[in-house]
Amino acid sequence: MNNFSNILYSHEVLEFVKSAQDFCRWVEDPDISDKKSFIRDGLGIITRLYSYIIQISGIEPVFNELNEKFVTEEDWARIYRKITTVLGEQDDYLDIPDISEFDRTELITRKISEDISDIYQDLRDFLEVFRNSPEEIMNDALWECKTTFENIWGEKLLRVTRAMHKNYFDFQSREDFPGIDKYDDPLKNIDTRDWFISKRQQEFGDEQ
Repeated sequence: MNNFSNILYSHEVLEFVKSAQDFCRWVEDPDISDKKSFIRDGLGIITRLYSYIIQISGIEPVFNELNEKFVTEEDWARIYRKITTVLGEQDDYLDIPDISEFDRTELITRKISEDISDIYQDLRDFLEVFRNSPEEIMNDALWECKTTFENIWGEKLLRVTRAMHKNYFDFQSREDFPGIDKYDDPLKNIDTRDWFISKRQQEFGDEQ
């Protein structure tokens, strides 16, 4: 195999391409409706996507021009609206502003749907070029995708993972402790008077 083939058909690249396809299918699914399943499936796909792309290295561009783009504003907006509808109030999350944002004095509100739609745009554009092009252009598509990952959408991927992790286990807490608000301490109503440590504290108090 030539140098392009050594990279393009390596295990890491092929697994990254598969993970990118899974990501796009996940957000394009016309039957998305269950919020918890959407978040659970997404967490698995996102973590695989991240784990494979960081293993890819040794790519240099062949051409000076950027690759063709396929995702339109309408495509982006369709994905955005779909995810917003599925997540509802869990779409918003608080985050620390990054260095490029003007006001860094307070937490800001971001949207999972917006971050995912941006990531989708980069990955769908990459896949469309990668699967229909000569190896030199496939190489440049991979290089461009890895570069935008390092500078832009990798950070969004991590932010979304953190926000979705919190949402998923908020769901889990409500199922394990029905009727308890997600901000309540689920252990606060447990009677601890018979616990050993409670008895020792009481004995210590009586001795004072």
